[in-house]
Amino acid sequence: MIKIFSMLSPVKAGIAIMDRTITLPFLKDHHNHPSLYAVLDGSVYLGDAADEAEALTLIEERVGLAGRQGTGHHPGRDKNRGDNRSSGRDGNVILAHGWNDSRFSFSTSALDLLPPVFICGESLHNHLMNSGARELLRPDWKEAVDNIDDSSWVERHLPVILRLMIDIAGLDAGALARFYEMLEGRGVWYAEEMLMSSAAVIDVFREAGLLDRTSLWTAPESFREFNADERSFVKGMKIWADGALGARTAAVSMPWIDGVPGARTAGVSGKDDFDGTRLLIYSDDELSEFVAEAADAKKWLSIHSLGDLACDQVLDVLERYSDEQGILPSTRMEHCQFISLENAHRAWMLGVVLSMQPNFSVDSVRYADRLSPEMLERNNPFRMLIDEAGYVPGIDLVFGSDGMPHGQPAALENSLFPPFPGQRLTLYEFTSGYCAGAESGTMAMAVDIEKKKVSINQDESHDDRMNPDGCLRED
Repeated sequence: MIKIFSMLSPVKAGIAIMDRTITLPFLKDHHNHPSLYAVLDGSVYLGDAADEAEALTLIEERVGLAGRQGTGHHPGRDKNRGDNRSSGRDGNVILAHGWNDSRFSFSTSALDLLPPVFICGESLHNHLMNSGARELLRPDWKEAVDNIDDSSWVERHLPVILRLMIDIAGLDAGALARFYEMLEGRGVWYAEEMLMSSAAVIDVFREAGLLDRTSLWTAPESFREFNADERSFVKGMKIWADGALGARTAAVSMPWIDGVPGARTAGVSGKDDFDGTRLLIYSDDELSEFVAEAADAKKWLSIHSLGDLACDQVLDVLERYSDEQGILPSTRMEHCQFISLENAHRAWMLGVVLSMQPNFSVDSVRYADRLSPEMLERNNPFRMLIDEAGYVPGIDLVFGSDGMPHGQPAALENSLFPPFPGQRLTLYEFTSGYCAGAESGTMAMAVDIEKKKVSINQDESHDDRMNPDGCLRED
């Protein structure tokens, strides 16, 4: 009991600790992709595959299961069910996800022996499709098919790729409802939709009765196509300044230590003068135009800014726009995994909210194959942001999962027992930055301090209601 309080203090309202069980309010996931994950839920899951052979077997099994059980276009609940997903037979494309290229790669020859298959990497930023899938998809998705191997093009058109995946599988209210049931079973009540692929997604949320459990964001290109009523449902616009570690497209200031080349920024003045690896997706002027568009529409602006160099660029643009216009639209920077103290101060002075993922602290282990020891330790600098830069969880520092993975266990485990001390969060900081509020229930979590593991305590109730003060913020 003493060890629990020592590690998790301060303990505030809404948190109950008994022995090694912690009862927490259901969380508000500030960064997720419910519509995409709803369709991926029934696709072939490759995250547990140890090598290429095992991954190929999982895909081949989907074809066999579908042949026995029939095929469809709507997603289901289980990771590798074959009765609810396109199968590679009868002109359909198999959708697979969860592949981590730090474990293994796919050979083109092996993939081409399979029925049509589209593979989405764990980070959602790297993708593969075999020749059969290219042939089937090219008539309707020619530009995406022709450029799927160009990481720079993919990052600039990521909304198109995510829309393609949803189109392959099909999205309906039943699938979305099942996804939220899964989230509730893992202690999450509210999940923001960070990339609504089309206005039709609004109707799916409405039919599923879930509009009150999300906030809807969309790309500027999609927003321009919405009518006035559709725009009223949109909280903000989402853009990307760089890519992802998994796809080697994050704009980081050190080269990948394994020597594998990443995507490079081309033609961005003053930003290509070092021997590093980067992908800055837009020029400063292009980013400034997006800021102005969000301001004119009176919407929030969310900017994916994973690498330290992306943070540099985004803050340069925001400062310039603020100086010229005297005001910024309400702005969030997403991920900010390698933000420096200097940039944290700059963001704080501009009133920018940081939206980050405690579960991404494990990237300091997952990507040790490509990041230098210095960069591994710089990842997710929560103690610096809170103790030195003045950020307050739940006020201007909010937490989400990005679905990698969903739920309380991984997020809490990586908050209490991260790879590096600078990534640690107290229990109150965790709940404040990740809190669902008065409407949420509670989830009992079992904490094993010796093994540094967190899991759901199946013996405790998960549906007690919190009172209105169940997740207080610090003043």
